Amino acid sequence: MQQLSDVPRDERTLFVTFSNGYPLTKDELHDFFMRHYGDVEEITVEEPIGNKQPLYAHVIFYSQVTLFRVLDGNLRVKFMTRGKHLWARQYVPKKKNTKS
Repeated sequence: MQQLSDVPRDERTLFVTFSNGYPLTKDELHDFFMRHYGDVEEITVEEPIGNKQPLYAHVIFYSQVTLFRVLDGNLRVKFMTRGKHLWARQYVPKKKNTKS
């Protein structure tokens, strides 16, 4: 079992988007990233409302180093697995509105 990192989860998270109409399942993403990079802590796939298909997922690694290996110095990378395209970039959390 992997050891938990001192690096915050947001800084170890990859934001993955799918081609519209060609989503990947949690298991497909897990298989892909474990096969090529290992170190997957958790994967969450968007749960769309109604009969729409998911458009994105979050892949959290145990180590930030793995995230950097996936990106390989790029801001955004493209992969293909099971005949489907996916784009990945480092997750950037949305800023919360603060009223003064």
